[in-house]
Amino acid sequence: MCCGARRRSTRNHDRLPGARVLEGRYNVIQHAITMLKGKAAAAEYVKTFVEGAKVNGTVAEAIRTAGLRLT
Repeated sequence: MCCGARRRSTRNHDRLPGARVLEGRYNVIQHAITMLKGKAAAAEYVKTFVEGAKVNGTVAEAIRTAGLRLT
């Protein structure tokens, strides 16, 4: 048995005869951006940047480029 990132496991699958990559997931990593208290302007800038990256397709393109899939 081997646990790890699905992308790497899928790539290595062909080198291990009889191996299979199970569907689903056992872990989800959520990311966050933190700001110091009292830095309202910086927090607003980061919020605007992140929302813009989601709207303009930057995040979706990064997901595609990394070979990830949403589940």
